[in-house]
Amino acid sequence: MPSAPTAAFASPASAPAPPYAGFWRRLVAMVLDGLVLFFPQAILRVALGLPVLSYDDEWGDKTVLTTEILGLAMGFLYCAVLESSGAQGSLGQQALGLAVTDMHGRRIGFGRALARQFAKIVSSLLCGMGYAFQLWNGKRQTLHDAMTGCLVVRRDESVARDSGGSFVVAS
Repeated sequence: MPSAPTAAFASPASAPAPPYAGFWRRLVAMVLDGLVLFFPQAILRVALGLPVLSYDDEWGDKTVLTTEILGLAMGFLYCAVLESSGAQGSLGQQALGLAVTDMHGRRIGFGRALARQFAKIVSSLLCGMGYAFQLWNGKRQTLHDAMTGCLVVRRDESVARDSGGSFVVAS
C-alpha cells in the first residue's frame, strides 16, 4: 500500500533585517542639517543686532537668550516636521538616503518626532555618548532613538514597502 503523502511544513522565512543607518552616514547627515540650519539662525541673529558667530555672548542679555531659544526651537521644529512628514527625514537625512521610522518601519508622528528631538538633549548631555550608543546597539539606535522607539534606516530600492509608504521591518 502506498504511503500517504506527507505535507512538508517549512518555517516561514524570516524577513531580512532592515538596512540600519550607520554611524558615519548619520554623522554626515547631521553636519548637513547643521549647515541648513546655520543660515536661518544667522539671519535671525543679524536681525536682532547680534554677530553671526560669537563665543562670548552675555547670557544675561535677553536678546542673546531669546536668539538661542529661538534657534533651538527652529532646529527642533525643522527636524520634527520633516521626520514626521512623508519624507521621513530632515534634508540631511534625505540627501544621505536615510529615513526615521518606528520599530515596525512605519512613519512616526509629529509628537514622537518632537520627543525624539528633546531626547537628543539627553544624548548630548552625556558628552555625546548617547550618539555613540549606536556603535554597540544591534539596531544602530542612538540613545534618543531607543528612548522614543525609533529606527533610522537606509532607503534602499530593494527594501520592500507596504502600501502606506513605510518600510517593512521584521521585529
